Amino acid sequence: SKEMNRLHQVDRSNRYWRFIIGPWLYFFIGIFYDRFLSICGAIQSKKVTQTWIPPLNIERYVPKDFSTFREWYWGDRYNQYLYGRIIKASGEIPFEIKNQKDSGSEEILVSNTPSIGVGKRIIQRFLVSIGKLAPSRWNQIIFVSSYLHRKDLLRLQLALRQFPYLFSPNVTIKDVLPDLKMRKKLKLEGEANRFENLLNDILPQQIPKVYVEGFTDMRQKSVDSFPKSPRVIYTTNGFWGNDGFNFWAANQTEHGAKLVASQHGGCYGSAAWSTTETHEIRVCDRYFSWGWESKGQPKVTPFPSGQLSGLHPRMSSSPKGPILWVGVSVARYASQLVSVPMSRQMLDYLNEQQRFSQKVTPQVHKLLLRRLFPKDYEWDEKQRWMVMDPNLKIYNGDKTMYQQLNESRLYVGTYHSTTDLETLAGNYPTITYFNPDLNEFRDSAKP
Repeated sequence: SKEMNRLHQVDRSNRYWRFIIGPWLYFFIGIFYDRFLSICGAIQSKKVTQTWIPPLNIERYVPKDFSTFREWYWGDRYNQYLYGRIIKASGEIPFEIKNQKDSGSEEILVSNTPSIGVGKRIIQRFLVSIGKLAPSRWNQIIFVSSYLHRKDLLRLQLALRQFPYLFSPNVTIKDVLPDLKMRKKLKLEGEANRFENLLNDILPQQIPKVYVEGFTDMRQKSVDSFPKSPRVIYTTNGFWGNDGFNFWAANQTEHGAKLVASQHGGCYGSAAWSTTETHEIRVCDRYFSWGWESKGQPKVTPFPSGQLSGLHPRMSSSPKGPILWVGVSVARYASQLVSVPMSRQMLDYLNEQQRFSQKVTPQVHKLLLRRLFPKDYEWDEKQRWMVMDPNLKIYNGDKTMYQQLNESRLYVGTYHSTTDLETLAGNYPTITYFNPDLNEFRDSAKP
């Protein structure tokens, strides 16, 4: 906070900077520590005699914003750069600098946002514009990424006697080249060990450009795009990947607005640790959970879930349908600090799924329909199942989870997930299992 205030010649609170740079810091520090421990393990093994690293061009690997960073950390190129920085700094693994071959894809250089239909985009922009024109007194409580069903959100805002604010703007800035001279002004203190030395060296170079070169532009655009003077801001997951929201919310809370946050998925309140949960509770004034409390944390208030409400009519089992056996996939590189399987633990998870398919009776096996996770993360799971269990029926099409549940007789969950909570809330026949060594629970959740 001190360094960012000095760099931008402002005087903002720790909470202000926690809003803006906190989400990225939580992810990046955990990611960089994982990569650091991997290289330490390689060094200690004494099996590595030579390796290649890419040219360590700092300018090439500075993400534009949090969304770009989140796309990069799944991929090989960005991770090879991080590994290369650590290998070079360690001085203990001989290396050769080698240009990466283009695979026909510049995935780390391009940020793609999910596309929606032209008609929907025009309607959303129109409604955002109308919302901006409404007087502030008609928009005292602003809902951003509320996870409420659209009809419920409309009814709620009419009940609050305010102008319906149904869509929030997507605020972006133009990409620019990183200003390395400007970044050298960021001097971080507190070097206590080898890892912190490396971290303090790379942090000023890796901070996304929206927080350094694009700070002034994004600050102004976010203030201009969102409502001017709300009394309360309500969000579920607006913090993650929405820099415009974070800049606006940081500014509004500095001027007295209250932030109410709400849980938006599984693992919250039950996982042994979760940095996303920690950040959200720290930054808000009140936190609505889906029924759990947190010892010594008065901000957390059990509250009904807008996301889970109304699921019962949408789900009904089909007695003659298959058993929907739902799988998950995780990125090949660890991406955040939360107590669920990650990285190579995916292989342990797949071995457990194979054991399940081998242990069920032949009658049950005929009914099993394995729903693959929408994103494979290059594990080639479909091909693996063709080897592990060639007779298993596999589905990886476009049907939604709800569509398949309505065609099935039973849901079988295999990981600590939001889907379990959805099927239970929908009163749908549910069995779930997962390895407690890979899905660690906090003590308060175990009962």
